[in-house]
Formats: sequence, structure tokens, C-alpha cells
Amino acid sequence: MTKTRFERISQCLACQVPDESPDNIEDKSHRYCSKAHPLFHIQNVWDEVNRNCLRRFNPASDLALDEAMVKYKGFLAWCKKFFMPLKPIRAGFKLYAICESASGYMCNFMIHPTSPTNTAVTMKEIVMEVTSPYLDVFHRFYTDKLYTSVAVAEELLQKKTYITGAVKSNSKGLPLALSNSVKNPDHKTIAAMAKADRGLFYGRQKGQLTCVIWKDSKVVQFLSTAHQLYGQPSDTLTRKVKEAGQQKRVQKAIHAPRQAISYTKNMGGVDRHDQLRSYYTCARKSQKWWKQLLFFLMDAARVNAYICFKLSREAAEAAAATRRTQPAGTSRSCNAHLELTVLEMDNDSDSVSIDSQASSGDSSDSDDDDFGSSSHADFTLDLAVGLIAGFAEGMPQKQQRHPLLHQLQLQMLTVVMVV
Repeated sequence: MTKTRFERISQCLACQVPDESPDNIEDKSHRYCSKAHPLFHIQNVWDEVNRNCLRRFNPASDLALDEAMVKYKGFLAWCKKFFMPLKPIRAGFKLYAICESASGYMCNFMIHPTSPTNTAVTMKEIVMEVTSPYLDVFHRFYTDKLYTSVAVAEELLQKKTYITGAVKSNSKGLPLALSNSVKNPDHKTIAAMAKADRGLFYGRQKGQLTCVIWKDSKVVQFLSTAHQLYGQPSDTLTRKVKEAGQQKRVQKAIHAPRQAISYTKNMGGVDRHDQLRSYYTCARKSQKWWKQLLFFLMDAARVNAYICFKLSREAAEAAAATRRTQPAGTSRSCNAHLELTVLEMDNDSDSVSIDSQASSGDSSDSDDDDFGSSSHADFTLDLAVGLIAGFAEGMPQKQQRHPLLHQLQLQMLTVVMVV
């Protein structure tokens, strides 16, 4: 495609009918504010991509919740812009995303909500909204200081969902014994942690809610409903520490609470997705603010498709390796042990004649020798695999099972379970 043709197509690109824009409604009594529909220009594409990201992937138990930035330097936008100088993308739109911690697959995302009445949206409402598809199934969410609070942790725990994250030291509801306030009798001990050695931590627990303050390069505080307060001497994290008399820093294992270990391991899901999305992005400069969000949707769908392909290929390779290393004779299907052939089915006499024979190459003439060649556990396992494969393939709609054959299959399964 030539540059001129690309520019012409880009000028005419639209995801909605422009005449139906809220700003073009002449009757003021029927005009609704654009703030109530900030994603009007790409709403159909946004909903379709988000719905498929939710439906096409079954994530693991560990999920990361963090913000993702979409670069935009313009001024005319229906969505709220943010300026974050410490981020790689300093100006643009903020999205709240949930990604699988292990692979970086983006499961759900939402743009920063805008209220038509200009009322402030609390962070608790945002967390509950973006995590709503994964509640009541015992997922573990990992968050940073922006989202973690005692109120959020308690509400997620009521919905059978766990959370682990860094928390602000002045957050409401934290135990007084871990604050450096003068109201705390041991506030001098907490304040002295800034000069203590790495690995020192204190903790408090109330029910299933635990709070830990830990000295790393600086003092950090964690809140969790997925861990207990106790730990093991083997709970360590590797850090680069500058030893006395050495110019270079060396890696050293320091003692750490389990909350910090899990947080360090599983918090980078959204960052991993952003890294993959930045390698081969399709984003282009444009004054149309909604085009930047459209480019984000295209990049997110592409990265998710790559992750699905990668995981599927790894699973296929692992299954092939397992079959190659499996001893001969243990990978037989249930047809290798027992092949049922219906020869005659007489409805008047209610009789069924069945020929049962063993189809393995090393089977003998007697039934006892055939069943003795393999263990009962292998036979039961292979029979279950064969039945599952049959149910997965399905049955034609017009095909009707004979009641006597169905009764005979139930009797055979009963005999197998008894034996």
C-alpha cells in the first residue's frame, strides 16, 4: 500500500456513523452530554474486543491489576487525560487493566470513568468494576498502592476473592502498631526501620487480613488476604547489595515475608503486556483522539492472540514429549482393551448380541490373559479417556441410542468400578 492511499483511507476511517454523534443532535431536549458516552466513536469495537478477551481465555489464579497508558498529546478529547511524569508515556489516557501474571494476557480493561455530574469516582468503585468478571472464583489479585486499601480487601474477601498489594502507610484502617504516629507506643521502633538492615519486618493479623511492614531498600508496607503472617527461614528474595569494602554490588538473598515474595513474582502482568505491545505497535500520529484508542485495541488483540498461540503450542509440545517418553503399553486407548461391536439388535425379543474381543497386538486367546496384560488402573484410565473423547466428538442430532444398548453400557461401567 502506498503512502497516499494509506492517508486517504485513514482520513475516511470511522467506527460509527458520524451523523449520529451526540454533538450533532440539534434538539437540545434530546441531546445527551458527550461525557456520558465518552467512547461513542469506537464503542462497538471497544465492546467487541473486550468481550472476546474475556471469553476466549481462562486465566490462572494469579492476576495483576495496574494502569496502562495510551499516548495522546492533543487537547480535544472526550475522555479524561492524565499527565504522569514518572511513566514511560507521560501524557495520554489512563486504562485500568487486568492481566494474567504468568503470561501477560490482558483479560479485562476499562478507561478511566467520567461522571456526567462531575462527581468524583472512588478507587474502590473502579477496582470492583474492573474485577467484576472474576469474582467469587477465588482469584488472587496483585495491586499497587493506588488500589490497595482495607475496605477493598474486605469487600473482595466477602466475594471469595483475595488481594495482595503494597499499601500507603497512612491508609485508613491499618493497625496502629505498624505506624510511626506518636499515638503508637512503639513508634520509635517503626521509625528506626529506615536505618535497619534489609530483611527486617513486623506484622499484624486480624482474621484473614494481614499487614506487614518490611525493610528493603526502603520501608514498604503490604496488605494481604491470601497469606498468613508466619513464614519460613527459606522465604527470601534476591537483591543486589553493596558489601563493605567492595565497589560493585553483589546479589544476596535477604529474608522477606511471603506477601512481598508473591507481590514481586506476580505484579508484573500488565507491564509484561505493555512491553509486548510496544514492540510492533500499529499506532500512528493523529489529532483524532479516538484513533489512539483504536490503535490500542488492535495492539491488545494482537498481543493476546500471540499469547494464546504461544501457550497452545507449548501445551502441544509438552503433550508430544510426554507421549514420546511414556512406556509402551500405557498409552492404549480403551479400544485397545475392549472393542464392542453390535452385531444384532432385536427389538421384539429385547436381545442384544455383542462380540467382545481384544485388539492389542500382544493379547492372548483367553480373556483372563488379555486383562492380565495391563493393570486395572491403566484399563480404567484408558476407558475414561475413551468416553471423554466420545463425548467431546458429540453425537449426530438424528442418531438415537437404543435403550438396551444404553443399559448395557451402564452395566459395563458398573462392573469396571466394582472390579
